[in-house]
Amino acid sequence: MNIKDRIKGCYLGWFFGLGAILRKNLDWNYKRIQENPEFARVKTFEKIPSDYKMYDQLTQTLIVHNIIIENGKISPELFKGKFLELNKKDDILNNNQYGPSSKKAIKLILEGKNVRETGKDGVTTGGAMRCMPIGVYFYDNEEKLIKNTYESCIISHNTNVAVDSALAINLMISHLLKGDSKKDALNKTLETLKKNRGKYGAPTSFALIHERIHDAVNWIKNKSFEESTKIIAEKIGSSWYAIEAIPAGFAIYFATKNAKEAALMAFKVGHTSTAPEIACAFHGTEKGPEQFPLEIIKKIEKTNDININKLAEEITNKIKIKWKI
Repeated sequence: MNIKDRIKGCYLGWFFGLGAILRKNLDWNYKRIQENPEFARVKTFEKIPSDYKMYDQLTQTLIVHNIIIENGKISPELFKGKFLELNKKDDILNNNQYGPSSKKAIKLILEGKNVRETGKDGVTTGGAMRCMPIGVYFYDNEEKLIKNTYESCIISHNTNVAVDSALAINLMISHLLKGDSKKDALNKTLETLKKNRGKYGAPTSFALIHERIHDAVNWIKNKSFEESTKIIAEKIGSSWYAIEAIPAGFAIYFATKNAKEAALMAFKVGHTSTAPEIACAFHGTEKGPEQFPLEIIKKIEKTNDININKLAEEITNKIKIKWKI
């Protein structure tokens, strides 16, 4: 498979994971979903209820994408302008689609705080849920991938747990884009995370992300769909905290065969849209764009007024320009 198809698959998977499951279902936990007759009857991807709407994961991923397209790099200073534009449009402080770390960051920015100081309490998934374009653009340069991923987190999620979570996603994407097997990609990702632990973000008391991901993937090894779903929900967690959602996304990817199955498992686990976003992007990067149902992609694009293939082509062309320099 060529790199263009892998990039297209990554972008399709990222937005497919966000849009293929109704958001309000993900606000439910595993136990409540199991006990709900309507949700318990959902046995296939095609039966998952969805309005195809994406929220702050879409808007903030587009911010990162556009900054990379316009500048070939990212920084909290570049992010600030886009973030303020978004606030004018969406009134972040009074909009419940945005998480606590993003709200705190915009509040501090509006008060005139330095953008390199506004994210030192952010421990949720915000940095990870928007980071993918960086992993794609810098897939062939690990040093720049790490630097720019960190820079993208600083404004709202400048803690070790949040930064390492975003790094885990982007490192995994970069290795899959190069054609590594999922096992090799994971091993390389965990090794780099281990080597760089403690270097980025304000320290927290959370466990090490690379250890959590390692354990999460091992816990679901050789387990059935139902067993894996229960393990992810009960042992790993799927809240909007980075320490849970990112290992859950990795586990869902390794426990499933394709993006549709990953979306179904994420629906059964419940609570966070970051986990299916991650898992489906990994599947897309590994296996390419053909696995995604065209009718679902069209509904996601129409509902959210985006063109996913165009976004993938934009960054592919930007990479081609970079290669020629």
